[in-house]
Amino acid sequence: MGAVLVLAGAIVAAGGAAVLTTIGSDGKVSSGDQTFATSGSAIVARSADLRRPDAVADIVGNPRVQIDLQSGKPLFIGVAPAKDVDRYLSGAATDELSNLDIDPFKMTHNPQPGTKRPARPGAQTFWLATGTSALDWKATGDGDRVVIMNADASSGVHAYGDAAVTVPHTTPIAWSLFGGGLLLVLGGVAVLLSARASAPSPRRSPAYSAAH
Repeated sequence: MGAVLVLAGAIVAAGGAAVLTTIGSDGKVSSGDQTFATSGSAIVARSADLRRPDAVADIVGNPRVQIDLQSGKPLFIGVAPAKDVDRYLSGAATDELSNLDIDPFKMTHNPQPGTKRPARPGAQTFWLATGTSALDWKATGDGDRVVIMNADASSGVHAYGDAAVTVPHTTPIAWSLFGGGLLLVLGGVAVLLSARASAPSPRRSPAYSAAH
């Protein structure tokens, strides 16, 4: 029993330490400066990729996503329901991102052909959150899309900057795991020592002197 507690405690404590090491005490994970570019009219990403894993987001809360970009042209960054984005960009050339991870940063490009030039994104009313070169919002819906475009909806989007995700309550959860794991380890050690102390001593056979 004691060995089981020690092993379980070590695993739990290691999990807490790993969270603090990889995410940090502020709960923020950043991509660092990256290039977001397409020859089409828009770059589209699923907000679900920024909430992964969903089970974690459902427990600790929805993450806050921050995008900060620079470009030679005025930019538009927006978040909207997938159905509205699909309708708005129908017939336009876009680059749909999938398998998007922040740290280490990686993404898969899925270019979609088209010839239509969309209307200016800033004139649309379906956006849930918008920004020009920066956007800060809470990723609450798996069915939302993040869209990066030129403000005039022209093709050839080329932006450079950083994307970051802040997971809420990371520090207390990580320290709780770490502290709880240490308590399990100490409890397991105590059980082992107690079992060893209460174990009966091996009986010794009496020694007989040889008769003279």
